[in-house]
Amino acid sequence: YAYALVGLTSLILLLIFIMCLTGFILGVIFHSQIGEHVRNEMRETLRQDYGVNLDDPYNQGITNAWDEMQSELYCCSVDDQSWSVYRQSEWYKIQPGVPEHDKPFVPPSCCKKDQYGEYVQLEKCQTWDQGPPGMQSGLINEGLYYEGCYERGKDFIKDVAGFIIGFGVAMAIC
Repeated sequence: YAYALVGLTSLILLLIFIMCLTGFILGVIFHSQIGEHVRNEMRETLRQDYGVNLDDPYNQGITNAWDEMQSELYCCSVDDQSWSVYRQSEWYKIQPGVPEHDKPFVPPSCCKKDQYGEYVQLEKCQTWDQGPPGMQSGLINEGLYYEGCYERGKDFIKDVAGFIIGFGVAMAIC
């Protein structure tokens, strides 16, 4: 009976070791896979799939993912100050009935909220033409996120991958 218990304990520890080693390897791979390919895919999904054909589950998922990412990571578009990507998007082109001068340059998820979840300056954030996002530079728009989601997302993934790597090493040592 004691040998079976020792064998079972050894098997469980071996499985935990293998899972932690797998986590470590995946963490290393995940950490090194972030690159230009991801950035280009982000630009393409933003231009082609964001906010259009929302009956299609894929486009709905892309739109929700972008809105969630921009809201949670406090970022806008792909790169820092790259609001112009939205003006090249299908989302911008298909706003029916909205005069050209009234079209929002960015979606609400690019706009800052206060501690109560209310937009700070939604109209200015989306349509201001004295500076971003209507112009590449100019006066500061207090309601708009200036940082791009690529760098914010990369930092987030590096933090998570670092945790997975650290946890895997610690568990393997244990």
